[in-house]
Amino acid sequence: MTSKPTADLGPVERASREAADVAIVGGGFAGSLAAIVLGGAGHKVMLIERAEASANVFRAEKFAGDQLELLGELGLRDAFKAASTQANSFINIRGRLIVDRLESEQYNMPYAKMVEALRARIPLNVAFKRGRVENIETSEDIQRITLANGETIPARLVVLATGVGDALRRQLGVERVRAHPQPTISAGFSILPPTGGFRFPALTAYGEAQGDSIDYLSLFPIGATMRGNLFMFSQIDDPRLLALKERGMEALFALLPGLRPWLHDCQWMGDVALFPVELYKCVNVVREGVVLIGDSFRTSCPAVGTGLSCAMVDVLRLRDHVAEWLATPGMGREKIAGFYDDPIKRARDESTHERAFRRRDAVNTVSRAHKLYRAAHFAKRGLRDRLGLGA
Repeated sequence: MTSKPTADLGPVERASREAADVAIVGGGFAGSLAAIVLGGAGHKVMLIERAEASANVFRAEKFAGDQLELLGELGLRDAFKAASTQANSFINIRGRLIVDRLESEQYNMPYAKMVEALRARIPLNVAFKRGRVENIETSEDIQRITLANGETIPARLVVLATGVGDALRRQLGVERVRAHPQPTISAGFSILPPTGGFRFPALTAYGEAQGDSIDYLSLFPIGATMRGNLFMFSQIDDPRLLALKERGMEALFALLPGLRPWLHDCQWMGDVALFPVELYKCVNVVREGVVLIGDSFRTSCPAVGTGLSCAMVDVLRLRDHVAEWLATPGMGREKIAGFYDDPIKRARDESTHERAFRRRDAVNTVSRAHKLYRAAHFAKRGLRDRLGLGA
């Protein structure tokens, strides 16, 4: 998918030759959020990003569940609510049967708009430096970041928020290991409504056959279109994904036949964006003067939907640790280890992978036991819905 700039970063370039308290490498969701929180705490922060604008890439596109609570804790819930399309009612189906109906709050917006909303709220005391980082030299005192143009930027602490990019992580000696052999393939596309509008406010369609590798399709409004996020535990060369790119709606109906009554007179819009996510975690991460946050440290399964939550928890916990670290000289490993050993962060990290493993087993394991378990799960949800007991 071609990346197109959609929004200015916000802060003007205000680089300083003096050592920053914190230098953040990477201006995506996690990095921009860290700049807001650490800059808002009064620290001298520099955000280093290759581009002045957020790229229009396919990543997370909605906030829901505990993510709304975390946004509230960060003081950002109202800002995201104002910039998003809100959905409150959801119909969940499997095949041609309605599993249940739910009332729940969800904010929907493209990833680039999420980053734009964050960057607009970066405090003016945060300096911005545009450039590509080629090297990070660490020590127990001052870290030195070297840009592609040869410029060196000193900082007491470096926060690496470069997402799935691996070059700087490898250069620092941090190893990345695969947590599960099965990747998640996310497919994103848009659908225009028929003349009378969509037949649902938002809809989730679960995979219809045990072992078909389809977890679910989430359909939710963004503006006048219905955005589709399809999650499969497969490979990027799966021929069904190629068919989806080439044939659109008919290929979607082949994947999930139960969708036809809901979408038969809708119009496919634009291209299909594919994003494969391998489940990784980093080891040997305790390095003087550097911490990794968000996907730089551990990737999350997009089908589980915990990636934004992990990034927000990382930043919230980092806020408290940084305040303590900067109060005393040095930035040795004993300080850095405290962040990775933080019990709130550890619990979040471990639970997000455990949930990902369970979903893969539930969807892809072909056995009578799993088939019965899944059928019982959806039957129980349907019964609770009919009895008015909620989810």
